Amino acid sequence: MGAIHLLFEMALMMNIVTMSVYWSILHTEDIKQYMDHTYKWAHMYNVHIIPSLALLLNFISLDIRFCHSHWKFFMVFGAAYGIVNFTSTKLSGKPVYWFLPWDSVLSLIVFASLNSIAATVWIIIAEISYNLKPIKHQLETKRGAPKQFKSQ
Repeated sequence: MGAIHLLFEMALMMNIVTMSVYWSILHTEDIKQYMDHTYKWAHMYNVHIIPSLALLLNFISLDIRFCHSHWKFFMVFGAAYGIVNFTSTKLSGKPVYWFLPWDSVLSLIVFASLNSIAATVWIIIAEISYNLKPIKHQLETKRGAPKQFKSQ
């Protein structure tokens, strides 16, 4: 169960990062190239909305809380992604994203800043989930122990 929990947390955070970067930085320019292609235009909206909505609905409906300390795993994943992005940019000669050309220390600062923001968001989500989703034994403590555990 622990691995599934961590994978769910990672998937939700990756979608939050993807949506945040896409809608705030990439969407305006990306969507222009698909204005004459209805299917591709609709596809861009679908792939940047539907997966995150599905994960959000799962998160709301399931008894899963983000663990505060798991942000460290996301940082490792983020660092690995940064290495892949850097390598791809250097091998192809073209940046994967215009804001990460990897031609100066500024790219490293931008990437580290994005990772730091993601870690902060992780901790905020963990705090919110702990406050909104008390675990089962906490609820039982508030309501009293189940009958089989009450002293007779």
